Amino acid sequence: MQKVIKDNVPLIVTITVVAVSTLLFSWISYTRETAKKNTKPKEEKVEMKNYTKRELSKFTGESPRTPILIAVKRKVYDVSVNGGERSYGPGGPYSLFAGRDASRLFSNFAFDEGMTEEELDTPIDPLDDLDESQKESLESYIDLFEAKYKHVGYLVEKHE
Repeated sequence: MQKVIKDNVPLIVTITVVAVSTLLFSWISYTRETAKKNTKPKEEKVEMKNYTKRELSKFTGESPRTPILIAVKRKVYDVSVNGGERSYGPGGPYSLFAGRDASRLFSNFAFDEGMTEEELDTPIDPLDDLDESQKESLESYIDLFEAKYKHVGYLVEKHE
């Protein structure tokens, strides 16, 4: 028996090394995967910024590294996440809302042709003439945006 063991020491060592290596690799892989699943993504700190209508108009998703921003009742939201890039980005069904104050459009369920160059220099719509139904419609969009997208700034007439 000792002769058999003595003759097979290299084989026994090899099998032991392979078994221990396999167990170690499995354990490391398991702990990494568990750590990834149990780690919450870090909440990205948002630095609030003020945007004029002209500045906001540059955030339509046309540039690959530029977020898609939409203003609703003077609050600016980043809709580049949670599927928003497909809806509001270039070619999306709601792309005309991107890069602008969409308050009036949301209040009327309106789909217009898009913003003209002249509109960029007009005052922000005060929405004073909305009826109750339009106000409710607008509030439902605000609730949706607050729940789904990140508030990143405010729409302002001009920088002070």
